[in-house]
Amino acid sequence: KKKVGDRPIKVTQINSPAEIKKCHILFVSLGNAAQWTEIAAKINNAPTLTITEEPGMCQKGSHINFIMKEGKSAFELNRDQVAKQNLKISNQLLSMAILI
Repeated sequence: KKKVGDRPIKVTQINSPAEIKKCHILFVSLGNAAQWTEIAAKINNAPTLTITEEPGMCQKGSHINFIMKEGKSAFELNRDQVAKQNLKISNQLLSMAILI
C-alpha cells in the first residue's frame, strides 16, 4: 500500500530470468548471480536499475553491488553502466559509493 509520489510500489518475486518483465528495479540475490548473463540479456538496455550482492558483479554490468569491505557493508556503483541506461543517481548516493 506504500507509494512513491502517487505511484504504488509493487514487489514481485521472480523465479527465473524468463519471468522478468518491465520493472524499475531488479534485485538479483547471491544465489541467482550465476544467471547474470541471461538476466542482463533479458533487461537489455531498459532503464532498469540492477542491484546485486556478489563480488565482481559491477564489473559484469550490475549498477549497484553490495559487498563487505573491511568487515562492513558497502556498495559499488558502476557509473558507466548507469549512464549507458540513462539512469540518474543522486549526488548523495554517489558520495557513499565505491565507484567502479
